Amino acid sequence: MTVQLRGVCPRSLGERQVPDQIEEWNARFGPWLREGRNVFLHTVVEGGTGQFPAACAALLDRTYSSTMLVRMS
Repeated sequence: MTVQLRGVCPRSLGERQVPDQIEEWNARFGPWLREGRNVFLHTVVEGGTGQFPAACAALLDRTYSSTMLVRMS
């Protein structure tokens, strides 16, 4: 797994957090995502339904190691 940090200390968000911390996370995460401050690695496979079976096989073969999207248009 690859982790890219930019002045961030990764910590889990779980049941030990108090409601104020969860509320703060919910308020900040959406804007961070829209601003591009949080980036999720992904692979886009072009070709629609024709490429879907091969894309799934490649995912199972670990050709792709992150989120895989099959563009349908």
